[in-house]
Amino acid sequence: MLLEAPGGYSKTTTLAEWDLADPRQFAWFTCRRWHRDPAVFVAAIVEALGQVTPIDPGILLSLRAPTPDHSVVLSLLQNAVAAIEPRFVLVIDDLFMVDEPDCLEVLDAILASLPQGSQMAVGTRSHPPLALARIRASRGLLEIGPGDLAMTRKESRALLAGTDLNPTDPQFELIFSRSEGWPAALYLAGIVLAESDDPAAAIESFSGDDRVMVEYFNQEFLGTLSADEVDLLVRGSILNEVDGPKLDYVLERRGSAGLLTELAQENMLLLPLDRTGSRFRCHHLFSDMLTAELRRIDPDAESILHRRASQWFESPGDMAGAAGHAVASGDFGFAGEMIWRSVPEMLSRGRSATLSDLVERSEKLGAGESPHLMLTEAHVAITRGNASCHAEFPLVARAGGGG
Repeated sequence: MLLEAPGGYSKTTTLAEWDLADPRQFAWFTCRRWHRDPAVFVAAIVEALGQVTPIDPGILLSLRAPTPDHSVVLSLLQNAVAAIEPRFVLVIDDLFMVDEPDCLEVLDAILASLPQGSQMAVGTRSHPPLALARIRASRGLLEIGPGDLAMTRKESRALLAGTDLNPTDPQFELIFSRSEGWPAALYLAGIVLAESDDPAAAIESFSGDDRVMVEYFNQEFLGTLSADEVDLLVRGSILNEVDGPKLDYVLERRGSAGLLTELAQENMLLLPLDRTGSRFRCHHLFSDMLTAELRRIDPDAESILHRRASQWFESPGDMAGAAGHAVASGDFGFAGEMIWRSVPEMLSRGRSATLSDLVERSEKLGAGESPHLMLTEAHVAITRGNASCHAEFPLVARAGGGG
């Protein structure tokens, strides 16, 4: 069994609950940084298996040599594992902490030697380079990911109640949609919101830029990344969906596709949008935090990046995407022009509501009396068969049109 998910998805808790429900004996081993030494790694596994049955002491003796013979150690370990008679489950938790090839080869050797009725369960944040293809092909591998570990609505309500937060149904739906069932986020949200002087207002404004969420993200995710990886995530957060070519263009860089793949394999809350592993989106709360970080460290960058994103979408003719980023850029002359240019495409697809929303967003953000926006409103009104658009379209009304 492979449980692969970012931090905070209750992988260890899930394994512990399985331990309680399964009559077989469980041998637990939690990886730490010092287990990157193959000799230490093997010794820890022997100790874990000793919870089930005494293990050949010759394995530990073979590790005492100045330079242990790895092949000899593996052979002894395989023979010992194959001889264990009571059915058991060997749990290797937090495997992402260990990336030494010799250590991973030890696990491959154990997988190949497990007696009938016994299993290995691996909990990790990043995809382990183990020899899993053969096991998967023979239907011997159960893979559990973030979607499987995310909490249901019922579970989420119970967790929030445990933090003394009892939201109304609409408030709960807002929290649930923002957290996407992520257990850690739900728990932190419950604590933060329950302690607020005005829980209702706090729920309405809750996002990933809350101080407690920012601290968690920095500690569990960004703190483990290189400066280049952090820069890619922070500046790329202005995009709803990301892929290599798009990031290369918008961020004016190269090699984004490879870096994205690495980050996804490290489970940096990047959710795949296709089976090829080329398109992703960030978890909602993580994206909130990254965008807030961008505004903090480079306030002028967001507008520039949105304008480049608008140009990216304009090139293949996605005028709706181009207009949306143009509005977000805050350059309302540019935004009005892009919205107006999107009219033929969107009205031909019955998307007048999208056009109205773009105009409304522009006006709220301070677009003023843009001729392009007034023309857009007028065309939407005509499409809807409105004889008068004073009430529905204030820009046209103020300009004296729509009567």
